[in-house]
Amino acid sequence: DGSPLDPPQPGQFIVLKIAASESSPEVMRSYSLCGAPNAKRYELGVKCEPGGSMGRYLSEARIGDRVEISAPRGTFVLRESERPVAFISAGIGITPVLAMLKSLAAGRSQRKIWWLYGARNTAEHPFAAQVRTLLSGLPNAQHHFRYSRPADADLLERDFDSTGHIDAALVERLAI
Repeated sequence: DGSPLDPPQPGQFIVLKIAASESSPEVMRSYSLCGAPNAKRYELGVKCEPGGSMGRYLSEARIGDRVEISAPRGTFVLRESERPVAFISAGIGITPVLAMLKSLAAGRSQRKIWWLYGARNTAEHPFAAQVRTLLSGLPNAQHHFRYSRPADADLLERDFDSTGHIDAALVERLAI
């Protein structure tokens, strides 16, 4: 509607509400903001599931289509600090921590950063290239990508660092 957006904190989410069609009820879904904090636009990571009403609506949306949004909310946010930070996520759980990583990159953070992420394989590793670029620009960042079912084309030490699921033993082994 042209009004200014409320600036989010890295890690917050918004609620979207749509009327998918005239014959169906309104649909509401929460989505983490995955962009750097910005009061001019919100960036979302939406996993489009087969038969998912919100993902389908958003993928077909055009300028002028109606989408109601809430103000940013949630207390899972990146706190201002110089202390080390560890981001541990898997699957689409990457979205709130991606916003935090973007915020640190935008501020050229000197913090010690650990990025530990789990996915099945490269095909199911969202934002992989973007994360690698962000991490490469942070002088004190380390990462470990763990794939539970690498594809034949996935290469160890190029696409991922180890096989399996993220667990306490991995966190201990990496001394995070």
